[in-house]
Amino acid sequence: MITIPTAESIIDISMPIENDIVSDPAAFRPRVRYFGHDDTREQMLAFFPGMTASDLPDGEAWAIEHVELITHNGTHLDAPYHFHSTMDGASGRSRSTRFRSTGAANQASSSISGISPMAMW
Repeated sequence: MITIPTAESIIDISMPIENDIVSDPAAFRPRVRYFGHDDTREQMLAFFPGMTASDLPDGEAWAIEHVELITHNGTHLDAPYHFHSTMDGASGRSRSTRFRSTGAANQASSSISGISPMAMW
């Protein structure tokens, strides 16, 4: 049975942020550095003065990731300013844009003076 999305459905089209993700241009792909529980022990101990490694469960600290990316990475919608400095008709660089589905037709609504983002392009 095929399920047809309704106006209330959320369809996740997001791409993961990973080191080997296809990017355009390739030189600007995301970079993720992974730090394990043993890698961050000294950092965590410095964060909490007086704490010692024996205070940590099994002596393990945080497992964290350091992520380097640009605004063009991942699933996104480019702001008009991305294409040219005069595209948005204002001095600001980027503006938040949200989309909503209304009934049978999908219409875009924008926080930029109510102008459809598709109409700006």
